Amino acid sequence: MPLGIPTPESLGAKALDIIFGELLKQIGIAKDKAVQYKPALDRMQDTINQLQPIAKEIEELNRRLDDTDNETKMLRQRIKEGETLVKECTEEVRWWNCCWKKPSYFDKLNRLDEDIQRFVSIVLQVHQVKNEKKIMLQLNDMNARMTGDGKGNGVMFSDDAGTCAVPEVPRLVVGLDLHVKELKSQMLQSATDLIVVSAPPGCGKTTLVLKFCHDEEVKEKYKENIFFIAVSKSLNLKTIISRMFKHKRRRVPEFQSDDDAINQLENLLRTINSPILLILDDVWPQSQHDVEKFQFQIQDYKILLTSRAALRRFNCYLLKGLDQDNSTILFRAAAGLTNEVSEILKEDIDEAIEGCKGIPLVLKVVGRSLCGQPQAVWRARLQEWRTGMSDLQSDDGEILARLRTCLEFPDSKADVKHCFLDLGSFPEDQRIPATTLIDMWAELYGFDEEGVKSVANIHELCFRNLASLIIIREKFYESENNYSQHFVTQHDILRELAIIESSTEPVEYRKRLFVNISNNRFPSWWKYQDGKHYHARLLAISTDESFSSAWPDLQAPEVEIMVISFWGKYTLPAFINSMKKLK
Repeated sequence: MPLGIPTPESLGAKALDIIFGELLKQIGIAKDKAVQYKPALDRMQDTINQLQPIAKEIEELNRRLDDTDNETKMLRQRIKEGETLVKECTEEVRWWNCCWKKPSYFDKLNRLDEDIQRFVSIVLQVHQVKNEKKIMLQLNDMNARMTGDGKGNGVMFSDDAGTCAVPEVPRLVVGLDLHVKELKSQMLQSATDLIVVSAPPGCGKTTLVLKFCHDEEVKEKYKENIFFIAVSKSLNLKTIISRMFKHKRRRVPEFQSDDDAINQLENLLRTINSPILLILDDVWPQSQHDVEKFQFQIQDYKILLTSRAALRRFNCYLLKGLDQDNSTILFRAAAGLTNEVSEILKEDIDEAIEGCKGIPLVLKVVGRSLCGQPQAVWRARLQEWRTGMSDLQSDDGEILARLRTCLEFPDSKADVKHCFLDLGSFPEDQRIPATTLIDMWAELYGFDEEGVKSVANIHELCFRNLASLIIIREKFYESENNYSQHFVTQHDILRELAIIESSTEPVEYRKRLFVNISNNRFPSWWKYQDGKHYHARLLAISTDESFSSAWPDLQAPEVEIMVISFWGKYTLPAFINSMKKLK
């Protein structure tokens, strides 16, 4: 074996470069010394240059799939044959024997070049078929996990109704194992006490953290001392700390201020004689200063955040979108394409997957919206993507535009879309009691008061991956029409979509009015009404802790349902008295 070439057992993509480099080096020498073979050597050189990146890709795929490297072993043998043959051309052909040696070696070089090209063509076909088979096996396995226990389609059971309990990991998850391993390395083995998992919405930040929390090694280390808290835009220190006290079944002190609450929290954590992990999910940039207040000099106390933004004050772990293989697995599972044979053209499936940009939420929602649809619907959706320009005024406009195309419902299910839009009435990351939705929809749409129709629509939204249903197993018992332990949640980006879709008409004609009052700032349409009457049937108002309860008047006589989300003490607005239809 030539000096510098590693053994076949140790070869990887880097070593393949060495082998190809040796052959290309010999070809260069031969072209200088044996000019009579230059045309054949030029062709072989072109073949090798084209083959090298393909071989490296196959080697990398085999490594990621933990697969055997039979293809590259055979390829290495052919390349070695080529190296030997090219050396013979320069060493054995002399001026006195070129008349009978030249034709022989010229034919051998041409045959070797043809053999390599034919070999590559066959290997690529076999490799592609094999990988497609593997994807199908993974899809079938995932499908069995989703449907085998009857709890798939966005329905999750929780064993603990605790205020800071770690939620279940969603069932339809791919491509996060390596990220969990890397996150464990940083959180468990380094001196870093705070890490931010950062990515655009829908990329799986929360799912990654949930998988991390449910990892056996992590659970063994932190045991019952993992606090999981969804933060969202408004980080309320007193509320978060109260939940942490309740989670440890301690009496909640009456906090005199935010500083007092932080001091009380530090005292609580120092009484816990084991490692502690605090998860703050969905932290916004404006809350960075408040996050720093949770940092204490306590041994084995770590904080893990998720955020759409890369919070520069802290160490960041950047989570990227899924690669092509995992995107394909997730999309096909959501779209019900778990069989090799499908009437949908492969190029249309591939274009749909590519259009989802590797974002798990988009892959699941788009895939499910196309599940069972004919080829014509796929083509129409793709055509809409190609020609449509997003008019959504949001940093996440492209994501929202993809999701918006999934909100088309047949006439028989038009009320399901109304139910989806109504979910935007509730604050981010809130568990919405199913009983509340049953009461709302009975009044707004005339659904039965027992909740059969409402819960059916909730399940339809869960099937479409537009919402999730959580059932608290600890208090759950089988009983017809008993939904007291059923809770609905919705991803933030889907909630944002619901609000945008409900706000397309002029404000006075909207069926739903969503009002978020921050720092006592009311929307301009409310402050400057000019005697207008608003025709909304549903009014949702949320405030922050600074709200002073100073209410301007509001003429909305058609309101039947109000969803009010206040922080701290408040007084109800006087204009409620003019809402004669309010139920």
